Amino acid sequence: MGTYYERGWGGLTADIRAARRWYALAAAQGHEGARASLAQLAYLKPPEPAVSIATTAPELAPAAAAYNGGDFGRAFALLQALAAQGNAEAQTLLGDLYLSGRGVEGDAAAAVTWYWAARNQGYAPAMRALAKCYEVGLGVPRDMTAAERLYADAAQQETFHLGPTDAPQ
Repeated sequence: MGTYYERGWGGLTADIRAARRWYALAAAQGHEGARASLAQLAYLKPPEPAVSIATTAPELAPAAAAYNGGDFGRAFALLQALAAQGNAEAQTLLGDLYLSGRGVEGDAAAAVTWYWAARNQGYAPAMRALAKCYEVGLGVPRDMTAAERLYADAAQQETFHLGPTDAPQ
């Protein structure tokens, strides 16, 4: 079952967490292949949900306050409205809620859908989140080529401020 969840076989959605649980059960019964698979997955960590939301966008302030106060259901509702209007940051945060199961039933495929919506607007944090989903196989089949491409796209979108341009050399 671990392999089926890891790869999304047999009609199952790829779910690295479920794969780990099944591998651990089999490894505890002495299955060497499961132990090896569990060891291989040890370096693949799903994205961690944000402890808090920090945003400078005034339209996101109520959702951030709800999230930071632990009212994930309210944060979800507020973000859903903004995401539907095309706000890339809200789309990414909504994806995070779907992925973590905070304020809504966990749904990695829905998270990926929202990440793609924000990625298509050139939003780098969504590209990184989407890359992580491809890297570990959350909501999509595991695909390191796609993950690497998305990480590279995100890096190209980032703006680095290294200080004043008139700094002494």
